[in-house]
Amino acid sequence: MELDNKIYEATQFLVARCDGAVSEDAVGFNKYDAIIGHSLSKVPFEKWTVKQVSLMYRVLCKYKKQLANGGIDYAGIKCPVIQESTVSGNHRYVILDKQGKNKIFRILFHYDPELVNMVRVLPQRRWNSVDKYWSVPVQFETIEPVLKFSLSNNFELADDLLDEISKLSD
Repeated sequence: MELDNKIYEATQFLVARCDGAVSEDAVGFNKYDAIIGHSLSKVPFEKWTVKQVSLMYRVLCKYKKQLANGGIDYAGIKCPVIQESTVSGNHRYVILDKQGKNKIFRILFHYDPELVNMVRVLPQRRWNSVDKYWSVPVQFETIEPVLKFSLSNNFELADDLLDEISKLSD
């Protein structure tokens, strides 16, 4: 499947102007989108997965005006169509779930001692020994570390999780 490299160009455009949301200047990404944009911008586009391209496409939607000011037409960027076969090989997911009244990040992956050690440094993480998954409460202070962990280790992020992060960052 051929992916539209305009997504990469648009990402690079915003990354070049973004200070990581240090200042509120309506330039570049917001705080959580900055984590996604800056992380992916360091990876050559040909190594991006279809899921990562789709994620960035969704993120870029919020920045149509900035992109237009830079001569990039968001409407002209093709959204990748994700087919089940493109994600079946990856067994690393972060999904949004509920635990009682609270929302959690549920972190799912096949056992890997290196990943386990990385999860253990996430704030407020818990191991569910019955259902065999890690969880982290969805809170302002946990979003950034979970995003960084997920992106740096090729985890797929559920769409509803991205929507929740967007609500918290707006």
